[in-house]
Amino acid sequence: MTLIFKSGGSQDIEDYILKCSNVPMDCARNRDGTHIIGEFRMIVSETCPANLRTEDVEIEVYPQNSTYPQFIGDIIKSEFNTDKRTFELLIRSKLRLLTQKLISHLELDIALNTGIDPDEYNTSDEHGYSHVKLIFLVNEMFSLAGLGNYISGGDVFSASFSGKTIATFNFDGGDRTITFNHLRIDDDMLWCVNQSFATSSSVISGQEFNTNRISFWDFISNFLQMFGCSIFLSRSGTAKKYTIDTLSEPLQSLIVGGDDVIYNRKIGRINARDGGWTADHLLSFDRNKYRTSNKDSLGSHTTGAGKNGVRIYSNLLYLYHRYWDPNFEVIWGNNDDGNAYANNRCWAVSSMAKRESNDVAGNWDTIERRSLLVNINTNFSKNSIVVKSQTVETLFESISSIEGI
Repeated sequence: MTLIFKSGGSQDIEDYILKCSNVPMDCARNRDGTHIIGEFRMIVSETCPANLRTEDVEIEVYPQNSTYPQFIGDIIKSEFNTDKRTFELLIRSKLRLLTQKLISHLELDIALNTGIDPDEYNTSDEHGYSHVKLIFLVNEMFSLAGLGNYISGGDVFSASFSGKTIATFNFDGGDRTITFNHLRIDDDMLWCVNQSFATSSSVISGQEFNTNRISFWDFISNFLQMFGCSIFLSRSGTAKKYTIDTLSEPLQSLIVGGDDVIYNRKIGRINARDGGWTADHLLSFDRNKYRTSNKDSLGSHTTGAGKNGVRIYSNLLYLYHRYWDPNFEVIWGNNDDGNAYANNRCWAVSSMAKRESNDVAGNWDTIERRSLLVNINTNFSKNSIVVKSQTVETLFESISSIEGI
């Protein structure tokens, strides 16, 4: 793939590149749907100006003749090699900023209370508990991590995302259609995600609990995996914007620009992970346990009996908004539906585990394509120089269909 490298957002850096590793897509994913924060390495000559190669400088990588980058990141390490008289750079995706914030009452509470209406953040529903809209929560995470300028209008989700259906069932005397717009998180439970007990925000606020806290990235990538979504860099409209959407398009279309020359095409095989799967979800079924100063033990909800485990964060539960009720409450086992969890009135463990188990249950083909190594020709001007990246792109394809990965 012919790539154009820009440093500091606008200045070409190709004239100084001596070697470059594979440049990833920002939406790279593992086979089980988990997302990867991409990074690559670059070696530049000692004549490269300091403002193009120092740490924290932004690097953008564009396919040739495109105004939409396939990668946006920052130089996080710049080391001078005295023997070779070169600078060795490590560039990591902007999404890494989401790993630097931990989910805690201290980090998120003030931001969540900026919700403009109870549909975004409800401090007290009909049962006296608080909950936050998932879409609002994720958008706040992007802003707090310093990525507000990389999402459009404060919203990282595509225009059609919120209305996409994720569940249908009959409840409260009628057929109900749950969309992404109806997903809610009990914010008292949120502070306890990945902890081994249920307690209030005041107890869990201490730094001694940081070891088990998950980052914004952990939460968001878990959500993307569970619901079959991904993060894309914009390819139309405003450039340099991240967008979250469901995976409804073939993976090949995400490889922008294609390879100039494919010198090798290798077909591989990943066999199914047989033996079935088991998922164990730990949480308290009493939401009040997340509002007291006690450290209450968690109940277990196990699905499946296979030998392959599927990890589910403890105390993480995606609730459904009872959108037909004017009280802005969520469906929960309190007073009116004691079997809400078991009767699939929330995105429960069976739903959480479904995608990962499906992704590893079938045989997959892999296609490995290799293009030219980096080849800098100093006879070209900076505006026309051709940089052949040492790209190794591996695509996972389901035998039956590539869609829905």
